[in-house]
Amino acid sequence: MSTRALICYLDEHNVLTSTYNHYDGYDSGVGAALRAHYNEDSKAKEIANVGYISYLNSETGEWDAANTQAPKAIKIDRKTFAEQLYEHADGCWAQYIYIWDKFLGAWITIKVKEFSDMYVDLVEYNLQEKEAVTAVAEQQFNDNDLLDEIIDNISFHENLVKQEMIDVNTFYEEILAIRDYIKAVRSNPLQYV
Repeated sequence: MSTRALICYLDEHNVLTSTYNHYDGYDSGVGAALRAHYNEDSKAKEIANVGYISYLNSETGEWDAANTQAPKAIKIDRKTFAEQLYEHADGCWAQYIYIWDKFLGAWITIKVKEFSDMYVDLVEYNLQEKEAVTAVAEQQFNDNDLLDEIIDNISFHENLVKQEMIDVNTFYEEILAIRDYIKAVRSNPLQYV
């Protein structure tokens, strides 16, 4: 029986490019292969642009394909990210989604059984982004008041998600906005001193 998966690359323009994988899409199969053999930006982008893979060997990283098809690219709307991912996975019966996150420099694993399961994984993804954003902010900012404000803002939204007062998409949007701000600081630090 096949365990289908999507192997995705999310770029800086919020375009999600994906390759469909037919067999062994579970975390110890495709997930292990991606972390072992495609764990850098250029390789992640390359595998996400294949289009169709029948099988990805977790030991060697080699893949074969019984079919050919172009990769699928969709523009992600930050407000409906979870819904878009779920619809995309549901359309090809994918049980797992693997997303290369350039900012984290890591593969994110999202299990797609029910929308609620995916929601939990997306919250965890956002918390990983939160930790990365916080770490970068600590290195980038000399202004402790500004840093404290950024961290408090993230923590406030994290608590709202846990209490189900806001949804995961709003939290994701907040994390991305802070991440974009930090990118702006990196590119022009003098403007923010």
